[in-house]
Amino acid sequence: MEEQTSSLKVGLALGSGASRALAHLGVIEAIDEAGIKVDYIAGSSMGALIGASYASGDIKKLREQAITMDWRKFTSYLDFNFPQRGLLEGEKLSQLIEYLLPHRQFNELEIPLSVTATNLTTGEEIILNDGDLVEAIRASISLPGIFNPFEKDGTYLVDGGLVNPVPVDVVREMGADLIIAVDLNNDIVTRNGREKRFQVLRRRKSRDRTISDSSLLERASESEWFPPKLEETYRSFEYSLKQSVNNLFEKNNHSGGKWEPNIFDVIANSINIMEYQITQSKLLEDRPDVLIQPKLGHLNLFDFDEAESTIKQGYDVTIEQLQKLNRLASSPNGQQ
Repeated sequence: MEEQTSSLKVGLALGSGASRALAHLGVIEAIDEAGIKVDYIAGSSMGALIGASYASGDIKKLREQAITMDWRKFTSYLDFNFPQRGLLEGEKLSQLIEYLLPHRQFNELEIPLSVTATNLTTGEEIILNDGDLVEAIRASISLPGIFNPFEKDGTYLVDGGLVNPVPVDVVREMGADLIIAVDLNNDIVTRNGREKRFQVLRRRKSRDRTISDSSLLERASESEWFPPKLEETYRSFEYSLKQSVNNLFEKNNHSGGKWEPNIFDVIANSINIMEYQITQSKLLEDRPDVLIQPKLGHLNLFDFDEAESTIKQGYDVTIEQLQKLNRLASSPNGQQ
């Protein structure tokens, strides 16, 4: 389709949702196909990463990485550490973010971007829109209990979805007249979402999800000063943690058809429920012009190996709303 001509400034609000956020790739694909030019982007958590990739003008690398992601590849980015502030250190994740993005600074982006984060001490929403882009995204995706908080200027920042899961108000304040928002949390507490989750878990029963010992233990031997006895303890701890995590996933999270949460599920699903409630409240106060809600409640925190179906769901749901999108984008005043 040809690009729509309109005086309206279009804003895209990409919500939080861990692995569900891959649906944003399908949403963006459908928007691009419709010829709708996006002028502003705001993203929370994984929505911030995908928003940054889109704003960079090259989302192809992220999509290719997502499509080729399998369990072995994903676990290579999990740098387990002593659980003082989080189960995962997040340094390998920062390296992955840096690899995926062609730009390091906000002012290099082709589309203005705002990233949300949460001040762990005060609970205040923090809007990041200048300086180091990778650091901002690392802060926004720091799911409490899973990833270490990101320290910036003496302040500890965690997942932006805790306070603003779908940042409609943020992109509106940036100057958007017409707002397209993607809510990934609408289906997480429904019966349909739970039943689909069981199906996905059963389908994974036969998969080989062995985590490489070397990928988890190599950091202990990198430091020359590391005392041998402490290194031995560290290795033993990390190996046990690795085995426990591997076993948790291998158990398929259900017994006799009953879903049994592991530690990641307990943390992530608790946050999901909270974000669901916050999203419902905030969308009543500040409704976008177009609300896209893929049905992805069956996906768990780290189900990035479901990329193709997740992207397709985002694309299909957006396609259904293309007529409305085009009508609004081509209207001189945004009237339906």
